[in-house]
Amino acid sequence: MYLETIRQISQVEDATEKAKADAKTEAQKRIADAEKAGQALLVRAQQEADAENAVSLRRAEEQAALQRTRTLQSAQADCDALRQSAAVHMPDAVKEIVRKVVERSCPSQK
Repeated sequence: MYLETIRQISQVEDATEKAKADAKTEAQKRIADAEKAGQALLVRAQQEADAENAVSLRRAEEQAALQRTRTLQSAQADCDALRQSAAVHMPDAVKEIVRKVVERSCPSQK
């Protein structure tokens, strides 16, 4: 009887050790699975962020191109207006320049 009790205790201890080892293995597997799932989520989040950044960058480039076009058009309009104004005043400016050159070159012509 005493030997039978010892054998039963030994069997229970062996079963307990096996259950502990199985539980440890299962816990390690769950941890590995969770880490793998977490890594996959991280990769997906990074890909989504990259895609959003690409869209934002494309929108910013489009807005910059539109602003550049508007600025160039405005500058061209200003240049055209200045050119037109200069053309209107050109005859008077030429007369004034010629008069000053003649006065300096020929003091007796005053």
